[in-house]
Amino acid sequence: MFTKTTLKSLIAVAAVGATLTGMSATAQTRHTYDHRTDRQIEARIDNIQDRIENGRRANRISYREAKRLNTRLEGVIDLARGYMRTGRGIDSREKATLNARLDQLSAEVRYERADRDNRRG
Repeated sequence: MFTKTTLKSLIAVAAVGATLTGMSATAQTRHTYDHRTDRQIEARIDNIQDRIENGRRANRISYREAKRLNTRLEGVIDLARGYMRTGRGIDSREKATLNARLDQLSAEVRYERADRDNRRG
């Protein structure tokens, strides 16, 4: 049936496979991922979208400013989708990047709503 050499080779291959499986399971647990992260990022994005739209409706943000802010927000959304597309979710580094961009965008929305030159178009 099997020769002694073939049997030893099969055992060696099985041992390597088991080792690699154990290593990949360990590597997977190292990712700091929390499903709430996705919801937190999504909630911040929704909040900024609402603030832009409300500012536009109240004529506190001009059409041009709203368009620019929405374009920047779409860039953040695309980045978040790219991170989520990996299938492992958003890790802590990626979350920090998204939050920094959302912080900056939120400050811009606040500034644009407060400035007085937004009725021009």
